[in-house]
Amino acid sequence: MLVTKPWVQFVFFLSLMAATTVLMDGPSSCCGTPTTTSSYSSQTLIGQTLTGSSIDTPNKGPFQPGATVDLQLKANYADGKATFVWTPPAGATGFSFPDLEPEPGGPPFRFVNVYSFEANAGIEVSYNAPPLQPGAKFSDQINVNLDGQESSSTTRHEIASAGGSSSVPGQTEMRPAVQPARRTAATSAWMTRRYVDIYDTALDAATCQQYVTLGQSSDMFLATRLPVADAILPDTSYSLPMIQSGDQTGMRFIIESGPSKLELPLKMRADASQWANTNLPAQDGALWVAVGLDQQQNITCPPFNVPSTQSWSMIVDLLYDYSTRPDKCVGCVLTQYACYKPQPGAAGTAAALMARVMTGGTGWVQTFADGQLCIGPNQTNLIEHQQGANNWTMNAFSLTTQALPGDPLDIKFEFMNGAAVEGTFNVSVVSDLTGSSWNLYYAQAQDMNLPDLNRPISGTMTIPANTFTLIHALSSVPAGAGGMYTVSMNVSTAASGWNPSSATGISNLLITTLTAPVSPTAAVKLLNSVSPANPAAGQNVVYSLKVINDGEKNLSGLVISDLLPAGLTYVSCGGADSCALVSGTITWNLASLGTGMSRTLTLTVTVPAGATNGTEYTNTGGAVQTTEGASANGNSLKITVGGGQKSIFLPMIEKR
Repeated sequence: MLVTKPWVQFVFFLSLMAATTVLMDGPSSCCGTPTTTSSYSSQTLIGQTLTGSSIDTPNKGPFQPGATVDLQLKANYADGKATFVWTPPAGATGFSFPDLEPEPGGPPFRFVNVYSFEANAGIEVSYNAPPLQPGAKFSDQINVNLDGQESSSTTRHEIASAGGSSSVPGQTEMRPAVQPARRTAATSAWMTRRYVDIYDTALDAATCQQYVTLGQSSDMFLATRLPVADAILPDTSYSLPMIQSGDQTGMRFIIESGPSKLELPLKMRADASQWANTNLPAQDGALWVAVGLDQQQNITCPPFNVPSTQSWSMIVDLLYDYSTRPDKCVGCVLTQYACYKPQPGAAGTAAALMARVMTGGTGWVQTFADGQLCIGPNQTNLIEHQQGANNWTMNAFSLTTQALPGDPLDIKFEFMNGAAVEGTFNVSVVSDLTGSSWNLYYAQAQDMNLPDLNRPISGTMTIPANTFTLIHALSSVPAGAGGMYTVSMNVSTAASGWNPSSATGISNLLITTLTAPVSPTAAVKLLNSVSPANPAAGQNVVYSLKVINDGEKNLSGLVISDLLPAGLTYVSCGGADSCALVSGTITWNLASLGTGMSRTLTLTVTVPAGATNGTEYTNTGGAVQTTEGASANGNSLKITVGGGQKSIFLPMIEKR
């Protein structure tokens, strides 16, 4: 019997892939992979001395390929010494550093021990624009680290259209000034916390290390399209709203099981961000930002020892600072892609799961010319929790399963009624999985991970005040299913005064269709022989019946029968658990016969004493039957008395 894998994982950053509205403080750490939440709250980040960074472009574009691009890399802090990491565009050449020399190596280039006065004035750098097609865009990014606090900024440039002019030092094109977003001492933030519960997959240190290795490689990253301005202007610096450090860790990846936990920082990936801004869908006023595990950190997994019968979790925390926007980005929609580039010969549990997820469905997985695979797009909706309103939140759990047609499906939706009063909600579930039929159920009181089949939900559901629960959508795998699908629960409030008034939780469902196991076959064979084949009158003859288990199953209850040849006298039978002659039929019984095993049965008879030479006697060959339904017939055998030859007397004549 195949046991399907409920709640099996989208691994690592793929845990984030679904329509989402985010929560400031995150849902409680329980119960799986939330893919839709809806909340906003205020949070104060104190002790911030690094208040922002920027990239100035004195000579504005557009630029001809090979033209000089001048930059000033800046940051704002009152004292201390910071580290700048500058990532120029791919294909750039001719790097020049008039002010400070970076450390050897690069790109990216590292400037260490940068004093505040140097950072405020700006580190001057220049390079030759990459050889791109007319109208193409390229970008620079800096990351500034001051005693663990980080700030990142980016600016995007354009290659001149065919016949266009090239920027050179001293020629400046005036553009509207855009104030870059800067983090202040007191700020509001949006936080996403994502869970992945792994079932039916053991976790040890080696498997953990596989996930870490993938996460640190350039092959895996999560890209989010973040609003940064009303419009993206060339050669203009924009501070990226990702909070990477502070009193609360801004971005982190966690693997945990019970008391064992591995907590790792996530970092922005400049190269992956540039790739995303070149290849993923653009939106005016927004830029793509990619994150992954810190590639500079040496990470050793603890000795996890979680058997496949228990679950373990992966968690991703991201924190966004939109305090400088008047609306705090309430109502903003963030688009996400999870990207992974398979490597030839990659082995291990993590690589195998990633390969499976990334082939889940053509509608979700996009393949790019460089071999990069990205799953998406998926949206994150920022919805504000309002003071004085009856607020509620909803999270959808994604499901990856290997299944046969007819196997059960259980999609969980986390629901929180944060109001002081009971709430009644209109609810329905829809899916693009053709042939599926979905029914909603409340969770069991003793274990929320299990549906209460005695409490179905039909049209409306009632959630008590200040209650966290799970709602289960149940179905089964239809024939022909295989690929990526969505299961959506639509919820709206049945009364006024609730926030939000409606929301949709979207779960990603990846079904890998299994081939039904072939049942082992039962087969038996019966071979016959006789000795001697030419007996003399009055001589005994022995018939042998060899029973062979020729199938894949053990056989039981074997019954072998044979007719006593007419004219011959029965002497004995043997070779079986039991045998007997009854009414002219000899019957042998075998209780069992293992696969590949054989037993030889015997029947001994006597030729009549008065039989003449040439007399023939025929045996039908017998037959065998088994409890499993296997059967076979033997071959007909014939004996001839004296070999069938008559004696001829030839007198001897001697010649004299």
